[in-house]
Amino acid sequence: MSWDFSVYLLPSLLAGAVAVIVAALAWGHRSERTARPFVVLMLALAWWALAYGIELGYADPSRLLLWDEIAFVGSVTVPAAMFWLAVEYAGLDDSLPSWTPAILVVEPVVTLALLWTYPASRLVWASVGVERSGALVLPVFHFGPWYWVNYAYSYLLIGAALVAISYVFVRGTRISRRQSTLLVLGAVIPLGANLLYNLFPTLSPFPAVDLTTFALTITGSLYGLALFRFKMLDLAPATRGVLLSEVGDGFVVVDAEGVLVEGNEVGRRVVEREDDRFGVRPITHERLAALDGRIVSVTVDGVERAYELHTEPITDFREERVATLVVFRDITELEVIRQQEQRLSVMNRVLRHNIRNEMNVIGGLGDILADSLSGEERAHAEAISRAAVRMTSIGEKARHVSTDLDASGKRQSVDVVPLVESAVERASEGTSSVTVARTGCVSARAMVAAESDLETAVEYLVENAIQHSDSDEPAVAVEVGTTGDDVDIAVRDDGPGIPPVEREVLESGSETPLEHGSGLGLWIVYWLISQSDGHLSFEANEPRGSVVTIRLPAGE
Repeated sequence: MSWDFSVYLLPSLLAGAVAVIVAALAWGHRSERTARPFVVLMLALAWWALAYGIELGYADPSRLLLWDEIAFVGSVTVPAAMFWLAVEYAGLDDSLPSWTPAILVVEPVVTLALLWTYPASRLVWASVGVERSGALVLPVFHFGPWYWVNYAYSYLLIGAALVAISYVFVRGTRISRRQSTLLVLGAVIPLGANLLYNLFPTLSPFPAVDLTTFALTITGSLYGLALFRFKMLDLAPATRGVLLSEVGDGFVVVDAEGVLVEGNEVGRRVVEREDDRFGVRPITHERLAALDGRIVSVTVDGVERAYELHTEPITDFREERVATLVVFRDITELEVIRQQEQRLSVMNRVLRHNIRNEMNVIGGLGDILADSLSGEERAHAEAISRAAVRMTSIGEKARHVSTDLDASGKRQSVDVVPLVESAVERASEGTSSVTVARTGCVSARAMVAAESDLETAVEYLVENAIQHSDSDEPAVAVEVGTTGDDVDIAVRDDGPGIPPVEREVLESGSETPLEHGSGLGLWIVYWLISQSDGHLSFEANEPRGSVVTIRLPAGE
């Protein structure tokens, strides 16, 4: 007999068409983890609905039976696909064994094998008849035991899927609650229709008609709404929410409509307390982009925190912007350090400028007084001039605190011999009593933070030895040598020696109110050498004076 179209076929055919369209559009999101199970589910729904709609157009029992067997392929696939989708959507797939997908295939394959061998096997269909209901000729089935096994198994999978989706609803954000609500409704409505057909046919307006496929029209519509209105595949909890919620700093996700759809606790707190930072609603992508790189201060749990804002676009499979990610990087400690460095820089500059100007005035007046005085009074005036020169020198040394000290952590291998010779030449200008000796090496490579660090350190040590010498012709020798995996630079002098308190302060690495150094020179040497992972040591020179040794890691 031929196939006849009737109005009763429209709901099933429409449901199948809607499911096919949704599946095709969802395929464009196939890079998302939930896209593949979603597409499989929609294709299974489409297969089931279209096959059943075609089935209803035949009056021939053999044709009815054939198309019902074809429709069964979709009906046994839907529960497994629904379970797979729910697990992926909730991000629970890692908690299941790796062989779970293979197990999901076993029961549907067994069911179809038993079904397609009817009437040799009557485990699914015990017997099949037909009856006329209005304009339709419908099959009447008497089910065998395996049908009910399949029925229970299918409902078990769908129930587990609904539990997983409910898990997202309870723990998720506003948009994930909307998504999960649509997923649950899309499953419950055809589920109720299927229960009427199988368990409570007397309550159905069409007892012989399986209304499940009619209800699938609603399922396709709801899932299409979840896909396009609430961007289920773009903003699925398992893809971004679960991962980003573990970010230590704050973040929020704002969709195209300016609605905050995702965010961890820190990000939401910052937005709640700094709502005016985002301007008037809605929050546009342009407004968010303007915030990139800005620093905001927010009081969180009674503590003022500083956050640096960074924005990143979130695009869909068409590379169209669907949302904006705003990350709040906690830079409270960095901001405190930056402010302290800024204050130190300003104080350093102002103090050096003022010290230099005032000491120039004092030194100039001291020289004028010395020229006009004699005897003990002249000596006092000259002492004033020398003190002014020393203070000016201290101010110049302070410059290195802000310009040369940069603990970047990078090291480079350099030959220290020419650097030492250059530093000694500058420091000993005007005197010929300073020598540079190489103990067993023509060159010596060491790892340093910067060449200028080493030159400045050696220059300060030589200057210190010359300035504090009590001899008219100070003898200063600089020796460069290697010791194992280290390079040593020793500065020897014949002066009165470095006071014990100066050495103890540097060796301990800190000052106290009762124990402190008298100047900046040795401190600057200590800091510069420390930047290169070097070490500064002191010992007595024989027969008189001091030996200050810089020890650096050998370079390649």
